[in-house]
Amino acid sequence: MSKMKVLFAASEAAPFITTGGLGEVAGSLPKALKSKYRNDLDIRVILPLYQSIAERNGFEFVGKTTVPLAWRQQYCGVFKKTVNDVTYYFIDNEYYFKRNDCYGHFDDGERFAFFSKAVLFILPMLGFIPDIIHSNDWQTALVPVYLKTIYSSSADYNNINPVFTIHNKEYQ
Repeated sequence: MSKMKVLFAASEAAPFITTGGLGEVAGSLPKALKSKYRNDLDIRVILPLYQSIAERNGFEFVGKTTVPLAWRQQYCGVFKKTVNDVTYYFIDNEYYFKRNDCYGHFDDGERFAFFSKAVLFILPMLGFIPDIIHSNDWQTALVPVYLKTIYSSSADYNNINPVFTIHNKEYQ
């Protein structure tokens, strides 16, 4: 029996970047699940490569592409690092993520629409088509929407099941 594949999409995750509860959960839950279900689960995490992620030793360049967003193509670099037996992927785009803070920018909606689209767009590059994509909070809320609207006709994406978690309804 093959392992269940889960991709945990979040805007932050410890130990890389954390502003509160979401970052703590996105860092600890995949690690705990991997520890408990080691033989049955392949869990990975994807998040933006913010400027404030200072410690980048051991980051491996996976590849680059462009992601269609509205009328233009946006650069998308992908890096990865494994910590505590969990693989983390990082979406690189300096226009959207080379900023002092994670949130509170005038274009946050566009930034995280790009991130949500990139999460799905790069799956073939990763060679990892998950059984479940677990999206977390408003920053990744478009992942299930894009999965249903843009990728519904793609055979590679037909068996992906979306899960969406709101960690703090106050920030939605």
